[in-house]
Formats: sequence, structure tokens, C-alpha cells
Amino acid sequence: MKAVVYDRYGPPEVLRIEEVARPVPRDDEVVVRVRAATVNRFDCHTREANRSNGLVITCVPEAALLAPVPAGVGFAEAAAATDGALNALWCLRLAGPVQGRRVLVYGASGAIGTAAVQVAKHFGAQVTAVCGPAGVAVVQAIGADRVIDYTKEDFTADRGRYFSVFDAVGKESFAHCRGVIEPGGTYLATDGPRNLLLGLWTARFGDRKVMFKLPPRYTQQDVVLIKELMEAGRYRPVIDRVYPIEDVVEAARYVETQQKIGNVVLAVSDS
Repeated sequence: MKAVVYDRYGPPEVLRIEEVARPVPRDDEVVVRVRAATVNRFDCHTREANRSNGLVITCVPEAALLAPVPAGVGFAEAAAATDGALNALWCLRLAGPVQGRRVLVYGASGAIGTAAVQVAKHFGAQVTAVCGPAGVAVVQAIGADRVIDYTKEDFTADRGRYFSVFDAVGKESFAHCRGVIEPGGTYLATDGPRNLLLGLWTARFGDRKVMFKLPPRYTQQDVVLIKELMEAGRYRPVIDRVYPIEDVVEAARYVETQQKIGNVVLAVSDS
């Protein structure tokens, strides 16, 4: 079967397609047939770390993070379903109950951001989304109550307005966002070792908290919830582009431009 492999750290060009043996499941495993997969910023960041982990095959434990493909959903959309949504669920649950509260999602047009807008709405929040001009229409279409184009408007002018600020792209800072968070509110981080230290510090001092815990704790029930939300029409992953698996280098290059809207997907053919 086809697989994307690499054996040294470097730019997208270190990726290549190889034929590898089909996995044989043990008694407590299932074989997952990969028909599509996403390419995201974490893939780009962790090529070096992943190299030491060995070949990743498609056999997984029965209790792993998996669920049947949602009814009526294609392979590309199914592949993109959990990439951002699991991160969004994890972070928003750290914030505490957000029903009826105002939540700002910074970087709302990315994979995590588009999921966070929809998950926050599912939890009953009033959502303000911040993104660039190319993402405004998309973020409006998935249900944001208000959209701020950061090239035209400064979201930090909303002093003390939000219960939570969700930095979905790891480009903001608690210091910059603190003024828009109401007393007792939270800054939800998705990246940056400094946020681990800030989480410890703000847990003891101050009236606004940084929430960032590693590793994230995802469950199979979270995947089932995402499936159910998709089947109910309450969540849909946003897909920017779909590449054939043979174009993985080009897909990775595009992700590294940091201009994608939602998810980039690799499609795997039957051959």
C-alpha cells in the first residue's frame, strides 16, 4: 500500500511516497483503511520528532480514537473532521461552561479555528471570530455571531468584553489579549511553552487565567460526539484544498504558507 514516509528532518521535499506492507491486526486491534488524511501545521513542526517514532501503520486498538464515518459524509470531510475539533473540545472544556458567555476565537479561519467557532456555538457561546479578509465569508457561514477582519479592525479595542479568548493559531499572547478578557475569564492557548509557565503562574495570581495543559486528553467519546454533531448538521469541517497523496510535498508547502482556510486534505486512491 502507499504511504508518505521520511527519514530525515527538513523541508517538504524530504517527504516521499513508498509502497509498504499492509498491517496485520492483533486480536484487540482493527485495521483502519486510510482513504484521506489532513496535512496541518503540527505535521510541519514535528517531522524531526516523528522520525524517531518508527513507521505509523493503520492498525489501532479497538478503544482508540475512532468512530464510524458519519452518515452521508465523504472521505475528505471525514478525514478533516477531528483534526481541529478535538483540539477545540479540549481547550473549550478547560475554559469551563461557556453557555451564554462571549468567546473570541483568534485565527478563526484555520483548522482549529473553524472547529472552535462551531464547537463554541454548540456549547451555547456567543462567538466573535478574528481572521484575515480571505476567511471572513467562510467564518460567517459556519455561524460566528460577529467576525472581525484583523486588517481593518483591532480586536483589542473590546476591553473586558470576553469570558474566553481562544488563540487557535498560537500567534497571540496572553499579555496582548489580557485587556479584552473579563475578570475571572480565561486565555485558551494551543501552542507555546511559555503558556505552560503562565498557566501555573496565573492559577495562583491574578483574576484572569491561562489555560494550557499537555498532553491533551482526548477520548473515543469525543470522536463519537464529533460524528453525532456532523450527522445532526451542527458541525462541518472546512476544507480548503484536496491533493492526491502523490502531491504531498506540494500540500505541505501550501500548509507552510499559513494561508490555508480550514483543512488541507490528502486523498488516497484505491490503487
